Amino acid sequence: MGCGTGRHAAHLARAYGSRADGVDASSSQIEGARAQHPNVPGLRLFHADAVDHLSQAELYDVMPGGRTTDRR
Repeated sequence: MGCGTGRHAAHLARAYGSRADGVDASSSQIEGARAQHPNVPGLRLFHADAVDHLSQAELYDVMPGGRTTDRR
């Protein structure tokens, strides 16, 4: 799980007025996302391990995912 450039989270925040959190373990991805989407109301970007973040965060209503791969 990673938000990468934050484009999906930013779209949800802009288009639907929702709070959208993006989490990525890569500091460069988060820095890039913050640079590309400054001052988007409802968008929060976290530099964190997803499992650690989820163990401490409030509950989410929806957790979209994409580009996941089952490598069995």
